[in-house]
Amino acid sequence: MTYCIFTKITTKVVHFIFLLKYNYISETKFLPYRSSGSNCICSMKNIFIEQTSKTPKVEFNAETGVLLIEGISIPENTVEFYHTLIYWINEYSQNPLPETTLVLKLEYFNTSTSVVLLNMFKILSDIDGTEVKVDWYYESDDIEMEEVGKDYANMINIPFKLIAVDVF
Repeated sequence: MTYCIFTKITTKVVHFIFLLKYNYISETKFLPYRSSGSNCICSMKNIFIEQTSKTPKVEFNAETGVLLIEGISIPENTVEFYHTLIYWINEYSQNPLPETTLVLKLEYFNTSTSVVLLNMFKILSDIDGTEVKVDWYYESDDIEMEEVGKDYANMINIPFKLIAVDVF
């Protein structure tokens, strides 16, 4: 299988090189996909970001179509943290699997994260060629997170499943 050789370095590629260099993305398995506007076959890495006290665990898997965000999301720079994830979703949308599931298991998130989540929902809802759904997990005694999930479900045009659990 032939892989693209990038001859023009863009800001996004430099950003991915930075993430790889400093081990922010640790998954090294490639999945071929067709780059838009090109006949070359490129490769796409899965993303794995470990959870910290302020950022969630992230596992975006291009081989399964499961995009997991789990934990607490109160990063100091939300745009910087989620930039790579938004970019990954945009790239994934060029050749998605038949089914894509965004799994959200958030214990708490700040306002800027809520804006990013809405942006993710919008990008996912615009993907052609895949059945997208959202699984929103919340602790059964957390009424606020349940209400936020219901609000999102009413705002977007994606199947949205609310799932109550005892504990994360």
